[in-house]
Amino acid sequence: MGRSNVPLLDVPSLSAGPEAWLTRLAGGHDSLAVAGWPVPGARPRHAGDVLLVAGLVALLLNLFPADPPRTAMRAAGENPQMIRAQGVDNRTMQVFGLAVSNGLVGLAGSLLAQYQGFADVQMASA
Repeated sequence: MGRSNVPLLDVPSLSAGPEAWLTRLAGGHDSLAVAGWPVPGARPRHAGDVLLVAGLVALLLNLFPADPPRTAMRAAGENPQMIRAQGVDNRTMQVFGLAVSNGLVGLAGSLLAQYQGFADVQMASA
């Protein structure tokens, strides 16, 4: 990152388009009235972004081939001896599973950094 704290306030985020749409919907105001309560425009925008990204990720994971690869990956986690007996290298399946999970963690971290408006070195240590 180059330094301990990187501000992202001037960087366009994933939700710049929906924010403009919600501002037009609210008549140019920064907040929407939902059941009589003022809701800042950023909250529905970020919720929509997270739902959109989660839906796309769920769709991509569902499109993962259903038969041999998905079954082999699941079996590698459940019973490594049995998957080796079937002729599949369980280490390859474990590395692939770790790569997918780390990709999902990185995606979640990027959404969190956009929501908070900054990226910090200590964000993950809690």
